[in-house]
Amino acid sequence: MHEALERIPVRERRPAQYEAIADVLTAVWRRPERVPPSQDITPTPAEEALFADGGLHIALAQDLRDPVGWREAAFDFSRLLRRFPGTRYRRNAEWALAQIEWFHLGARGQARRHLADFLRRYPADPRAAYAQRQLRGLRVGPPQLLPSAAGETAARAPEPAPVHSAPPAPAAHAAAEPAAPQAPTPSAPASAVDVTSLEWHAEPHGLTLVIGLSGRPRMSRGAVKQTHAVYFDFADAHFAAGMANRFIHLSNPLVGEIELARFEPGVIRLALHERGDAQAVAMYFPNPSRMVISLQPGTAPPATRRSLARVRSHPAPPLRIARAPRPLPDGRQDLSRALGLKVRRIVIDAGHGGFDTGAIGPNGLDEKTVTLSVALRLGRLLQQRLGEQVIYTRTTDVFVPLQERTEIANKAHADLFISIHANANLSPDVTGVAAYYLNLTRNPRALEVAARENATTQLGDHALQHLLDSIAQNDKRQESEDFCRDIDLSLAHGLDEVNLGVKSAPFIVLIGARMPSVLAEVSFLSNPHYARLLAEPSYRQRIALALYHGIARYIHSLGGVQPAPSPALAGR
Repeated sequence: MHEALERIPVRERRPAQYEAIADVLTAVWRRPERVPPSQDITPTPAEEALFADGGLHIALAQDLRDPVGWREAAFDFSRLLRRFPGTRYRRNAEWALAQIEWFHLGARGQARRHLADFLRRYPADPRAAYAQRQLRGLRVGPPQLLPSAAGETAARAPEPAPVHSAPPAPAAHAAAEPAAPQAPTPSAPASAVDVTSLEWHAEPHGLTLVIGLSGRPRMSRGAVKQTHAVYFDFADAHFAAGMANRFIHLSNPLVGEIELARFEPGVIRLALHERGDAQAVAMYFPNPSRMVISLQPGTAPPATRRSLARVRSHPAPPLRIARAPRPLPDGRQDLSRALGLKVRRIVIDAGHGGFDTGAIGPNGLDEKTVTLSVALRLGRLLQQRLGEQVIYTRTTDVFVPLQERTEIANKAHADLFISIHANANLSPDVTGVAAYYLNLTRNPRALEVAARENATTQLGDHALQHLLDSIAQNDKRQESEDFCRDIDLSLAHGLDEVNLGVKSAPFIVLIGARMPSVLAEVSFLSNPHYARLLAEPSYRQRIALALYHGIARYIHSLGGVQPAPSPALAGR
């Protein structure tokens, strides 16, 4: 239908002709799918239809100068990102959405958020330099929005002038993440090198990458610590014949994605999107010429395979190194930091249990099962990597009243308390992670979450004033908020989910805690895609690892301990 429309002169086309095609696509993407999409499989018909619908509405806006097309295209791409956060169309959909918001909808605040996320996910994309210019406030012109009908991407850095090229025909199967086009390679200087190959080898305790080269490159290294990304730039480098951009998804505990792409003329960038606490070391070897990048867990230099085997045979106590306290975001030091207090005992609370199932996903998975699995995994990580004493409020499927969970922590003289939950919403499309600390709030969404988690309390209305007084007298609010911020950031980065942010709410399970305490909402069990992921042991381990990094970051901020590298990895 779209190809037939393209054969009609533009001046003879009408909006109804575009909407007739959109109706066909809408019938596809509105149809529920039994199997949620995965980053490792071919895009589903719903993903293809949503992406194509966005391209169709861009064509409506450009061909007929119809502003409705821009709004409809933004709706299509926003829905695609919300419904299929791991889609292979994400790179181009997020790029197009940001540019539509920036140039056509007057929503530059939203566009900035999408551009920042685009840069975080795809720092090696050739469009990254253009996005950076936008975020710095430099004057730029509208870029090409989507791959052309022939399947080439709009990934080259756009010129500051409008480009009015037709989007892909919905009927065509355009590549989800097409390679960026390579500009004709000029005569290379004598020092130029060719990138000839990329190989990777997963090992029990790390990952090794081998980049084949025609000679020794000039290399520089950079990192975005907040997003656990590290990259290596090869100057005066070009792709050899047969080589092109590579974008690889991995099911590896240390690295989630590998990206090799032409970043700007004469620069090839290798970007590694880390999932956990990894140390990357790069070494050059001649004959044959190659760059070897080794990634190992932990913050110390990577150990050899032989020494790792020795550690497994004769485990040594974790190395503890004192560090200076990190100030609060406003530059102040709270009482815990001023007194040099440390963390030695942590209470982990698996939400719900027994007759209290918590939320139940569309696949029948209940919240109490997920939280117990994550809690036990988190406890093992804290014991193995930090040597902390861990106490659980429950280790089996039993019901523990909300007030007793905090009492367990108080009686144990715990230094930290974390309660683990899975989120839920009436809309199956809602996704994200969040962390809460105890305080009163008027936020309706936070109150809704608190009401659901407080549902099993047996307290009567006569207890209201006592609870209000307890919340008001909470002397660990500042420390809890800081702890909450570390947990929230680690969850968002470790799970690559929407960050719903740090929030406060009156959770019964946090009232009365005499230590920094948080409640973590890890993924939405009501979302079919994440319900499927939460049923997988590997994803629960990934959640536990993200929580571990948040706790470790907070401990380090107190001038606590720096853990030694441990052979206990996420997939174990």
